Amino acid sequence: MSTAPDNPFWAFSLRVYRRAGVAPACLRLQDGYDVDVNLLLYCCWRGTVDGVAMPQSDIDAAMRLVDVWRESVVRPLRETRRCMKAGYDGFDRTGSDALRSEVKRLELDAERLQQAALFESGRKSAASAAVPGGSDAARSNVAAYLNAMGADLDVDAKADCALILERCCDG
Repeated sequence: MSTAPDNPFWAFSLRVYRRAGVAPACLRLQDGYDVDVNLLLYCCWRGTVDGVAMPQSDIDAAMRLVDVWRESVVRPLRETRRCMKAGYDGFDRTGSDALRSEVKRLELDAERLQQAALFESGRKSAASAAVPGGSDAARSNVAAYLNAMGADLDVDAKADCALILERCCDG
């Protein structure tokens, strides 16, 4: 499976994730607050690109859609990859590094499939309403997602969200 962009949301995510400060901000939110970065970026994409302020029902549906996949596929692959980073005594480092690279590729493919499911669900959603000013819609979507997941962000995490939103709105 390839990680080449196969839908506009995946292409958007790859572009935004490469922008200054986004990757570390996403990882801090993921590791510190259990934020699903794919859902966070989806909320940003729907707002900034589609100009869609998602109703809470769409955000809840997106969360339900990806929950089992994230918990049973994406997270285990991520945990395995992270555990392998330090290596294991008695195991060939070259071989374990090659296997870790393969696990990393599988994790990325799993995230791409999650994003494809979100993209398709967004195309089918008739409940969303386009609004002028995509950055306002994106902020609204992200706030609604964080509220739905019960995130109680500290000042630094709020700054990470603001940075991600800003980078999403950059050209």
